[in-house]
Amino acid sequence: MELALKHLDTHLQAFVEELKAFVAFPSVSTDPAYEEPLTLCRLFLEEHLRQRGLTARELETGGIPALFAEAPGPPGAPTVLIYGHYDVQPARSEDGWSSDPFTLTETDGRWVARGVSDNKGPAMALIKAVECCLEGEGLPVGVKFLLEGEEEIGSKHLEGCILKHGELLQADSVLISDSLWVAPATPSLCYGLRGIVYAYITVPGPAVDLHSGIHGGVVANPHVRLAHLLATIAAPDGSVAVDGFYDQVRPLSEAEREQFAQVPLDLAAYRERLGVEELLVEEKVAVLARRWVEPTFEVHGITGGYTGPGAKTIVPAFAEAKVSMRLVPDQEPEALFAALVDHVACHCPEAAVTLESAAAPFVADTAGPHYQAARRAMRVGFGAEPLLIREGGSIPAALWLKEHLGVPVVLMPICAVDDNPHSPNEKFEPSHFEGGVRAFIAYLHELARMGPS
Repeated sequence: MELALKHLDTHLQAFVEELKAFVAFPSVSTDPAYEEPLTLCRLFLEEHLRQRGLTARELETGGIPALFAEAPGPPGAPTVLIYGHYDVQPARSEDGWSSDPFTLTETDGRWVARGVSDNKGPAMALIKAVECCLEGEGLPVGVKFLLEGEEEIGSKHLEGCILKHGELLQADSVLISDSLWVAPATPSLCYGLRGIVYAYITVPGPAVDLHSGIHGGVVANPHVRLAHLLATIAAPDGSVAVDGFYDQVRPLSEAEREQFAQVPLDLAAYRERLGVEELLVEEKVAVLARRWVEPTFEVHGITGGYTGPGAKTIVPAFAEAKVSMRLVPDQEPEALFAALVDHVACHCPEAAVTLESAAAPFVADTAGPHYQAARRAMRVGFGAEPLLIREGGSIPAALWLKEHLGVPVVLMPICAVDDNPHSPNEKFEPSHFEGGVRAFIAYLHELARMGPS
């Protein structure tokens, strides 16, 4: 491992330049207008892996292709499958960015760019860890990469890809770095993720937009109807009124309550960072429970009618809300989507509910040897004992890889909770990049000592 770490020390600046090239691609998956840069990003990554001695090729998914790469380990050594994604969220300068979203810019000692935290920084750190091992003493284990291009749109085609290529993807364990530390300076290992149901609720109006001065007050306004409908689903306190929504939710155990109480969360600083004067709950354990182990319903955007500059007086032809529900263990996406459909049908029969994507919750076994190995590796990378935490976000691949490959999945985040993923001025700490490469090098050597499963 010593030679691998030495290679990191002598090539760190070159690694940073390669990360800059990676984030320069606006690889947005949700907008078809970005198909070309998304493809160019994948080709860049494929060539980058090949130049480092891995075999690499595309995997057809029925949607945006995934990228597969591998390098063998010593005879009899275990193999780890590393998952990540090369697609990113949309970003426009006018949304509040302090610099060009797709130019890695150092601001106050931090790297700012779209995707630098979610997930290009961690993905590049994983690739660099493998490179360091190859250029040092050699890989201690076999390595496979599965890098997808649809994570930001719910991994629509990934499960089918895993099922189709199960033999190719088979490994002794899976490593994912696509979540967050609980605090900026608190290394963390994530063992639980919420699931998600993402849907569209559409309320119809007249056949076309109508003059509101002539027809207003006679024709129902779909935006008003949509607002009333959404108000029947979510209350101001954050609770959800969909029938059966909380039936399968596990109560917070005393052990987890004690664990959450140890998390270093300053609520005043948290409010200030979010730019809000108050939270829906104001006690630390309750805040963490809301973020990690309780389900939610959120409205992400409302479209329909006129949203351009200036005034236009119409009764719009439709109104549509983009919504999601975050799910916790024992909640099934299909059942919760059906419950949402029933609720909408009861309160607004004319409305339509369309499913965009869904994924079940994920919980890992932290008592097993893989998480113990990850703990030791994080100490090498960041010089501190990591906290075991859960995360409110969703990574559909985690559960699918665990279930379909039948192997342990470990979540080793190297990004901080204040990195602003999905927000303007997404950032990544340079020390987390270097520390992440060190931690991943150490983890590969820990796996070698464990042997095949």
